[in-house]
Amino acid sequence: MVDLKYKKVFLLCSNGPLATKAIDTACQLSECFNSAIEAYFFGLETERSAERQYLENYCQSRSISHTTAVSKNSDWEQVVPRIRLEKDAICVLSPFNNEGDSSRVRKQIDAIDYCPLIVIRNAQVTVFQHILSPLYSNPLTRQKLPLTAALALPFSASVHLLGVHQKTSGEGVKRLESYLRQSERYLKERNVRFTSSISKGMSIIKVLNTYEKENSPGLISTVRGISTGFFSAHVNINELIIMPTAQPAAGVVIRHKGL
Repeated sequence: MVDLKYKKVFLLCSNGPLATKAIDTACQLSECFNSAIEAYFFGLETERSAERQYLENYCQSRSISHTTAVSKNSDWEQVVPRIRLEKDAICVLSPFNNEGDSSRVRKQIDAIDYCPLIVIRNAQVTVFQHILSPLYSNPLTRQKLPLTAALALPFSASVHLLGVHQKTSGEGVKRLESYLRQSERYLKERNVRFTSSISKGMSIIKVLNTYEKENSPGLISTVRGISTGFFSAHVNINELIIMPTAQPAAGVVIRHKGL
């Protein structure tokens, strides 16, 4: 049982090194959910760029419904309102920024506040194979479970539920343990393959960084705009996307609270 269906996949793509991975990801989602792709290519010098041609060839070979447009980087603010009008959509972003310009990437991510967003950050890791889903003591941390299950089940991906708290005991830890058990039941009822663990007395960034290096997850599933109990999850998401690790996940999938 999959709780969510996505009728459209938005692809926001640059001509950088992550473009092909973003296109592959969007096409896989489209085939999985039988949804159309609406693609925007930013900063490309010609309309017949290699990136756009790659998408055209992929879609033609798989009979995927799609539309494409080429835009300047300055058109970004005009495209975002179009995404907000679409219901039941998911967005794939290949960040377009100057070398070292992390602030621009953050602005792009902040602008997509209506639908789930997959931000591509590593072209070498398989996206839909292993999904890491961190859990905190905030009750909103469970909001990402339907999205996580919807992405895991069609691709036969495994999910790892990782509970994290800076303390080793107390009410916050008890809540986290309860949320972890609830999340396990949720995935089990939907026949999603999963494992689970809990880490206490350590910072979220250190725990996730270590997990990435040791396990190479394809996606990290998280929720925008909640507190982890010890600092803003919004900051955490920026760190996850911008901060390089030895073996970063292919992408971070963000679900915004209230969706």
